[in-house]
Amino acid sequence: MKAFNLEKALAGEKVVTRDGQEVTQVTLFNPVEDGCESIGALIDGRILVFYKDGSYMKGGEAAMDLFMTPKKLSGFINTYSDLPPTLHLSKLDADCWSKNRTACVDLSQLEEGHGL
Repeated sequence: MKAFNLEKALAGEKVVTRDGQEVTQVTLFNPVEDGCESIGALIDGRILVFYKDGSYMKGGEAAMDLFMTPKKLSGFINTYSDLPPTLHLSKLDADCWSKNRTACVDLSQLEEGHGL
C-alpha cells in the first residue's frame, strides 16, 4: 500500500483505508488543548478522527489506517533473454517489437507500488 500523504489527501488525491474502504473527504482539524493536530475522514457517511500520519490508533496497525489510493498503470513491457526490457504504450506497438520476446506484461493489470 502507498503511504498516506496529508498534503496530497487535502489536495484531493484519493484515499482508502487499509481494508479498502473509500474515503470521500479528508479535513485537517485545528489543534486541540494538547496542541496535537488531527484529521477527520468521511468514510461511509461517518466522520472518523485520525492522527496526521493517517494512523487510526497509535502503537499498531488498524484496518482503518489511511493510505493513498494506488494509481493504475498503463502500457506493456516486453522482456527478452538477451536485451533490456522495453516499454510500449500500446499492445500493437509491443507486438511489432515481439521478435525474440520472452514475455509481454500488460501493466493495466497492476497498480503503482506493485512489483513485477
